[in-house]
Amino acid sequence: MDLSLLITYRNRPAHLRTFLKWFKKTQKLTSSIEAILIESNFEPSIQRTQIEKTKNLIYEFLPFDGVFHKTKMLNLALARASGKYATAYDIDLVPYEFSFETHLRLAEESKSLLMSGYRINSNIEELENIEIVWEYMKRGNIAEEDLEEGCLKSQFFDRERFGVLPFFLRKELDRIGGWDERFMGWGAEDQDIIGRYLGDSRFLLKSPDLLYLHLNHGTSEGWNEKVLTKKNVHLYETKRMK
Repeated sequence: MDLSLLITYRNRPAHLRTFLKWFKKTQKLTSSIEAILIESNFEPSIQRTQIEKTKNLIYEFLPFDGVFHKTKMLNLALARASGKYATAYDIDLVPYEFSFETHLRLAEESKSLLMSGYRINSNIEELENIEIVWEYMKRGNIAEEDLEEGCLKSQFFDRERFGVLPFFLRKELDRIGGWDERFMGWGAEDQDIIGRYLGDSRFLLKSPDLLYLHLNHGTSEGWNEKVLTKKNVHLYETKRMK
């Protein structure tokens, strides 16, 4: 297996439907990509028949336990993964054409590089026809994290590292212990693991050849609330100061 998509999920049915559409199409093109989807909810959103009909989809359900513990779920997915590379894949992203093939080729070019791409924000929540991803990308806006001056300065001068779908070597993720489970909900857990993975021997590169449509969504209780994000940012800054 070349690539494992590590997916955490709760209460995004439109995004889930879109994901299943494009992933089934991907499986017709290659059998070298797998998806490990971990759901934390009151009841399962995916029926056993859906899993059986979708090749290389591994699904695990965790009973709802309050705050969306994304890092714990990512580590559970990582433990099930078999790909040479692994990435924390957000359910609200749709790759342009077969972006993974290009992404893998770039990752293979050098083991000292961590390749990542760009998000194009869309105002739609569900993509009915995955064949017209490009049309929605041309109408969308580049994500603020890639353009906003404050974000760029923090990366240039404070050496914070942020990337869209970085393709990690899975064995290296295992070596550093995966995600820090002290991060709860959303925010800063991705910067933390990128920084620990890179260390002093790897470099982060963002390529305009790697484009992903970012579907619209609002704030989710117990996930991306400001209070949770604030705590995560504080933890991240505390770790960086040590």
